[in-house]
This record gives sequence, structure tokens and C-alpha cells, in this order.
Amino acid sequence: MEKVASLGLSEVFDALGASPNGLTSEEAKMRLKKYGYNRLTEKRQIPFLYKFIKHFKDLFGILLLFASGLSALSGNLELAL
Repeated sequence: MEKVASLGLSEVFDALGASPNGLTSEEAKMRLKKYGYNRLTEKRQIPFLYKFIKHFKDLFGILLLFASGLSALSGNLELAL
């Protein structure tokens, strides 16, 4: 079923075990039992502070933070941000 776009409509229905009218009630119940409900699992959210600190693992991130601090101390707040 790799190249569905090249198949005819009836071939796709046959491969999926469906029809233009949809699944029968029995087929729907069987697939629900076999595959379960169509639900997505929620991805674990990464905390903002962790994302922020992760950027300073390398030398370039530390250098940018240092340059931003120097700009802020010299009174040039536009460059610091």
C-alpha cells in the first residue's frame, strides 16, 4: 500500500476493506476492538527554564550571554536585548 496515489479507487477500497459507503457496523466494531480508539498521546511538555538553560551548554551561547551583559552594563540596552 505504498503507492496509493497510483491505484484505482476500487483497488484502494479493496486494500482497506472499505466501500464508498464506509464501513459496516460489524467491521467498525471489529476495527475498534483491534486498533482501539483514534487517540493521540500527548507529548510531555519541556519546561521553559530547561529550554533556556540548554542554550548555554556551548561556548557560543555563553559568549552571547556575556556580550549581552556587557552591553547592558555599558548602558546600551538596545544591544543587550
